Amino acid sequence: ISIISKLIAGDISFVAALTNATHLQIESCDAELDVAALQNNTALERLFLNNTLAYGDGGAAFAPLVNLLTLQYHTTDVATDISELATLTKLTNLRINDTPATGDIVSLYVLSDLTAIIVSRTDIGCSSGVMNWPAIRSISLDNSWTQPEVDAFVNALYILWVSGLTYATPTCYIGGSNAAPSGTYQAANPPTTPLEKIYTMVNDNTSTGNNTFSSFTYTTP
Repeated sequence: ISIISKLIAGDISFVAALTNATHLQIESCDAELDVAALQNNTALERLFLNNTLAYGDGGAAFAPLVNLLTLQYHTTDVATDISELATLTKLTNLRINDTPATGDIVSLYVLSDLTAIIVSRTDIGCSSGVMNWPAIRSISLDNSWTQPEVDAFVNALYILWVSGLTYATPTCYIGGSNAAPSGTYQAANPPTTPLEKIYTMVNDNTSTGNNTFSSFTYTTP
């Protein structure tokens, strides 16, 4: 079901009754929805809540939707601790923008089928850890990260890259409002600083034979 019209307004909690629906798209309208109403819509594979009056606890609402392949929500009042999305192990596409989302990006390391992630203008941070995203194709993260947060992400991504990515030409964007990664963008074997690791992931100067990033954008030091 798709609800995409400025003519739609008011409470649409009736969508909770659509328990067999696999696709729900609510965009560009004044429809009001407490996302708690979606907890039992476990057949959903694709959920889009964009530019709407959706609100509520996204973590609690989305965590039971374990068949989701695509989850996108932006410009809403849906508040989410993204650690609660770790239950969505079938997820391939995740987009969260302009919402009161919090948590640590590394809590999503378990999403091993993820191919695309876009997270921007949120309060989601990054600490040290690992990423288990071997199928990743596109990464875009722009959340006013400090240099330690940017460095932590690059270090985690490098560990993933060393283990091998299945897609031939992945891309990564960590520029915008984020701080610059530390170090100097140069060849090093082995690379030790985040910028040296970015150089290696783009150029494979260490001759691993791994797929390299066709584009890697970061804030210039």
